Amino acid sequence: MVRLTILVVGLTLIATFFTAEGAKCDYAWHNHGSHCYRIFYNKQTWFEAADRCAKYGGALTTVEDALEDGFLGGLLTGPGLNLPHWIGVIRKNMEMPAVWVDGVKRNFSRWRTGDADYTKAETTCVRAIASSTSSTEWLAESCDKDYPFVCKKPSN
Repeated sequence: MVRLTILVVGLTLIATFFTAEGAKCDYAWHNHGSHCYRIFYNKQTWFEAADRCAKYGGALTTVEDALEDGFLGGLLTGPGLNLPHWIGVIRKNMEMPAVWVDGVKRNFSRWRTGDADYTKAETTCVRAIASSTSSTEWLAESCDKDYPFVCKKPSN
C-alpha cells in the first residue's frame, strides 16, 4: 500500500511538472513562438474587440513577418472561418498612415490589392482573412462594423 501511494504521488508530481512546462497558453489559446493567440467568434466593433483582448491581458493581434502571417492564416482556415477577423491596425484620420496597436512600425503587410488606400471613412481599421496561399489578406473597413477578431498576448 505504501509503495502504491509513493508511486501515485510520484506520477502526480511528474505529470504536474510536464503539464506546467508544456502549458504555454491558457485554454482556447494557440501557441506560436513566444505568444498566444485566440480567435473570438462573437462579432464586435474594432474598439469593443480591442477592449475584450485587453481584459485577457493582450491586444488585437499584430503581425511581425511572413512566418507569423502564415500561422495566422492557418488559424483562420476552417469551417465557419471564411469571415474577415479584426487585427490590431487602425488609421485614425485620412492624412495619417495606418498604425499597429502596439505603436511599432513594421514593413510587413498583406494588403489586398487596392485596399491600403481605403478612404470611405475617417477612421478605418483592418481585418484579416485567410488567403488561398496559407497566409492572410488585409482589408480596411469602418471600425464600427461587427466582425470576429484575433487577440494576441505573451505566452505564460
